[in-house]
Amino acid sequence: MPRTVPILVSVLLALALPAQADDDRRHGGDDDDRHGGQRHDFDDDDFDDAFGSRSTGVLVVQGCRGCNLAGQDLSRGQLAGQDFAYANLSGADLERANLAGANFEGATLAGADMERVQAGGAHLRGANLAGANLERADLSGADLGGANLVGANLERANLTGANLFGADLTNANLDRTALDRRTAVPAGFPLVPSAIPQLSFCVRIDPNGGFSAGGC
Repeated sequence: MPRTVPILVSVLLALALPAQADDDRRHGGDDDDRHGGQRHDFDDDDFDDAFGSRSTGVLVVQGCRGCNLAGQDLSRGQLAGQDFAYANLSGADLERANLAGANFEGATLAGADMERVQAGGAHLRGANLAGANLERADLSGADLGGANLVGANLERANLTGANLFGADLTNANLDRTALDRRTAVPAGFPLVPSAIPQLSFCVRIDPNGGFSAGGC
């Protein structure tokens, strides 16, 4: 009789361990696999909280105001409506990401790849987008007031209804960028949208560097 309890405990432990292993496998194993098997090494523990899950094949990114996400792969990520004000996303890959309505006020996005981003209504006031690739980006209704767009590639981007007042577009590529009469452009811009007969139009750059309004 005295040996009955230890034997019973041993049997219960033996049955519990395989169940625990199965549970670990169902929940993605250790911490390195929490993001679809791709580990994110941040400089600060707080950055882990910025990421959701890739379990459905889509990266859902929670806002992290003022955080450092420089060089991170956020391509095709869901960042819509999140707060990234004053965050550092320089050199980040945001290709085809959804940034609709997100707040990037004062954020650093210099050199970021933002090709085909969906950023309608995004807040980018005072953001540093120098050298960023915004080809075919949807920036309709976005607030880019005072933004640094020096050397940015805006070819075929949609800037209808966007606010560019005070933005620096020095050496930016605006070829076939879509504007409309609502687009607020900075002082000295070669075209005045409100004076263009067409309701919406695309910027055309001739071989001599001149600007004109044409069809999209």
